[in-house]
Amino acid sequence: MRFLISIINRISFKSCKKSKIIVYDKNYNRILDNLIDEDFIVFNIHESRLNIFLFTKSTFVYLFSKPENVSFYEIYFKKYLQTTNPDVVISFEDTNSGLLRLSRYFKNIKFILIQNSYRPPGFYGKKTLKKDDVLITYSPLVKFNISSNEVAMKSFKYFKGDHRSDSLQNKVILISQYRQYSDSELVQTEKKYYSEVIDSKYFHNKPKFYFYQDTFLGFLSDYFNENKKDFFYKSASREQTTFLKDNETAYFNKFNIKEFKVSNEEIFTSRSNEIYICFDSTMIFELISNNKKVLIYPHRKLFLNSSCNPHLEIFKERFSELVISKDLADFEVKFNLLNELSLDEYAHKMKIFNSMQKFNLNQYL
Repeated sequence: MRFLISIINRISFKSCKKSKIIVYDKNYNRILDNLIDEDFIVFNIHESRLNIFLFTKSTFVYLFSKPENVSFYEIYFKKYLQTTNPDVVISFEDTNSGLLRLSRYFKNIKFILIQNSYRPPGFYGKKTLKKDDVLITYSPLVKFNISSNEVAMKSFKYFKGDHRSDSLQNKVILISQYRQYSDSELVQTEKKYYSEVIDSKYFHNKPKFYFYQDTFLGFLSDYFNENKKDFFYKSASREQTTFLKDNETAYFNKFNIKEFKVSNEEIFTSRSNEIYICFDSTMIFELISNNKKVLIYPHRKLFLNSSCNPHLEIFKERFSELVISKDLADFEVKFNLLNELSLDEYAHKMKIFNSMQKFNLNQYL
């Protein structure tokens, strides 16, 4: 009932606006003007006013003749596209199966799907896009084979502007992934992401995510204290997060790790020789693509047959010297080797990432 009421409250008698470009979006409204030079209309199902005529038609289909596993939103968006008839649909929801289906249905509309995170091979299963559709991926190590136009680009999510900072020089900074959610919610998120490629029997029922994280943070605190080297964390707090920043501060205080207040812009434009330590954040790849030195401790007790997420398994095979073992036995050796590597040497080593083109939608419109 609440679902229907929330939809009905957005019904409008206004006709649907038409545009050459429709952006199906729920996260990036505020920065789209920086990503697309041409005029466009944003279709955000949670905020858009629903046309009463399309709503009525969609409701009828949904109640009386909808195909299996098709949502009301997919039915409505299909009607919306039939009415507006754009040339291009852009979506940042590459995990939305409905959009993949619609891309095949609308033969004369180009669909541009942009990955919202790193994916392992085979993630999309048997789903494919049309010949002229585009998949923009952040995974230069993976070919997904759902489109003849798969383009690897640097992510746009963390980087904009041009800020210079010398305050990072030679520091070691941990990228916080602090969250206040339960293990069960994490499990559901991971299962949803990898349901296409990993059978549920390969998941632990009750993973202990924080066991490895806590062990690692305790180790780092002791290691850098003994070696008299400054060690900080960068807060995960930002506009979209729901946790209280004071709780994150208290969490890191348990390990005697202090916050270093620095923006993403300052990180990515810095030319200093700092090292970033990460768990399995997708920011790993954004850091590397901007020639930032990274060490990764990706271990979480989620998969029975793997100690880390599938996309990091692929990375580990290629760049094992940047991935710390679960027992931490190789940390000191790998940290020292990375610390002694010049930025030019590191750039050459990670060329597959830092040579990717900057994010650009305009050339595909």
